[in-house]
Amino acid sequence: KVFLIQLLTLASALHPFYSFHSYTRKNSIRSLYMLHENFDAILFDCDGVIAETERDAHRVTFNQAFTEKNIKAEWDVELYGKLLKTGGGKERMSKYFNEVGWPSGFDSDKEKENLVKELHKLKTEKFQIAVESGLCPIRPGVIRLMDEAFADGKAVAICSTSNEAAVTTIARKLLGEERLNKIKIFAGDVVQKKKPSPDVYLLAASTLKVEPSRCWVIEDSEIGLKAAKAAGMRCVVTKSIYTAEEDFTGGDVVVNNLDMGLDGPITASYLDYKASSKVFKVAKSTENAETFAAGVNVVDMFSKISKGEMGMKGMPF
Repeated sequence: KVFLIQLLTLASALHPFYSFHSYTRKNSIRSLYMLHENFDAILFDCDGVIAETERDAHRVTFNQAFTEKNIKAEWDVELYGKLLKTGGGKERMSKYFNEVGWPSGFDSDKEKENLVKELHKLKTEKFQIAVESGLCPIRPGVIRLMDEAFADGKAVAICSTSNEAAVTTIARKLLGEERLNKIKIFAGDVVQKKKPSPDVYLLAASTLKVEPSRCWVIEDSEIGLKAAKAAGMRCVVTKSIYTAEEDFTGGDVVVNNLDMGLDGPITASYLDYKASSKVFKVAKSTENAETFAAGVNVVDMFSKISKGEMGMKGMPF
């Protein structure tokens, strides 16, 4: 009986370790999912998160639309990286033409608006064809994390500044129809203000009936991270081709992809742990001083000793 009690105590002590290193124990995954009580939803960005679409799909099909409409514009790889600082395809084109000049014959605001809408519609059609062709493979870990969330009964959504039709095509092609049917999509002009405004994430939380503070966002860009944090949500950043060097200060987790966390894959168990009060926090140097009978004065004394400021003029050191 004593041995059994000791065994149960040991198992209890080891429980947190096994809870988020258990992705290798396939037979126990289902039961471990039931432990996730610290978050309610995972909200994925689309471009750069679900797939690397920006450089070789969005950029290319923008250029194809320009060519077909006889617009003298070509976005090379470097330029497009700068244009991505503006969220939303229509907004991106408007900013570009405002800076370099609008094509001749488009002078009034209405004419400019109609041109942008026409170009964006054509670009979206070409983009969908590119995605259907298999041009954009899914990024590592996306399907695994989604399936973990589904198995745990968590809400899963896609929140993007891209056109809803384009996002839906990506989801259907790369995630499959069955997963798509479980996912709510918030995209395009569903909100007036695009990222870095938090509007799309706040709309998702409201629609899904979850508290923003209990949501995890998966993003790849600085403006996406800012949107998530402005919404009061936790955020995992998975760096993408265009965003690897951006400033991700404030991100809760920053990794190259969802399969490459510091201790292994970013799992639902890991996100639950990070959202809990048990997560490790680095203590200040004097935070526990009184507990160990080392008051601030004692800490100060040892600091002076290390600098050679004590041990002189009769000091016993």
